[in-house]
Amino acid sequence: MRGKTGISRLIRQQRFAEAQQMCEALIHEAPEDAAAWRMMARIAASTGDGDAELRSLEKVVSLSPMRGQAHFNLASCLDKAGCYQNAEPLYRNAIELNYQPAQVLSLLGMLLHKLHRSGEGIDCCRAVSY
Repeated sequence: MRGKTGISRLIRQQRFAEAQQMCEALIHEAPEDAAAWRMMARIAASTGDGDAELRSLEKVVSLSPMRGQAHFNLASCLDKAGCYQNAEPLYRNAIELNYQPAQVLSLLGMLLHKLHRSGEGIDCCRAVSY
């Protein structure tokens, strides 16, 4: 098993240690490969390593600043970690980049409620049109 296909297969098989080794080797060879960093984030999330997931997702955003999903994934990770103020602009970036705006608006609304900005949160939820 080699390359990204092999790593994806190992992740699906929940063979995370092997997947991580292959992913680290891939990143060593091609440190600017956003897809490799996304896979590393997925491995970290699957193994409960929130710090590694966060670092990997930050790298993905830096390599793919115009990819809305990258902003959304990092925002979700920060939101899950309770870093609400850091997550807010990333959710907004994802919306600007037109990444699943209805879903992201809903999550942004809930996040704003956590930040004690319920009025803004309600406005976000009202803006969702399914």
